[in-house]
Amino acid sequence: MNIFPTLQPGRWQKMNLDKEARKNNCDFTNPEECAQWIDWLHQQQKISYSYGGFLEERSTLWKDHYQKETGAFIHLGMDYNVPVGTSVSLPCKGIVEDIMIDHDQDGGWGGRIIWRIVDTPLYLIYGHLEHTINLKVGQLCQRGDIVGITAPSSQNGGWYPHLHVQIVDQEFMKQYPDKKTIDGYLTKDHRLLSHVYDPSLFVKRKR
Repeated sequence: MNIFPTLQPGRWQKMNLDKEARKNNCDFTNPEECAQWIDWLHQQQKISYSYGGFLEERSTLWKDHYQKETGAFIHLGMDYNVPVGTSVSLPCKGIVEDIMIDHDQDGGWGGRIIWRIVDTPLYLIYGHLEHTINLKVGQLCQRGDIVGITAPSSQNGGWYPHLHVQIVDQEFMKQYPDKKTIDGYLTKDHRLLSHVYDPSLFVKRKR
């Protein structure tokens, strides 16, 4: 299902940001500079929006970010590079498992929601949303419900503006009794990588 119902029509393209980062020397840890770089990439490739990053190794892109301390450079979700203020809907029926307003501006989540996807053993995570989330834990959300808005860097954890979508299973969730410690990155040899799933199983993009 399309999760950006109000987004203006435009051309999408898959993009490997780490590969592109090897060609550029900008300060990727500066969200404004990083956003300008991604806008430039879009212009160069004559596209409106981009997506990518599932299980992408991002040791170039984030070599100076918090991941350098842990070596956790494998990106667990899909990033959808859309403008600040884009409404985001749910691609499937889900029950709200957790809501987090993360004020950490050095790689935090910003507004983050976790749903248990109904009739499956999977969980869906949206990250880098505005802090005004009008949902409650335990709430049943229907497919197509507007559940959040993409946030500026001042609210999204200090990243360039985008939506992070991550799908994991019960075994993954069991390893994080404190859901606040869930991250969007793991090390390349981490056993939980086999418990992370491609979000394109559920998510479609508006063309």
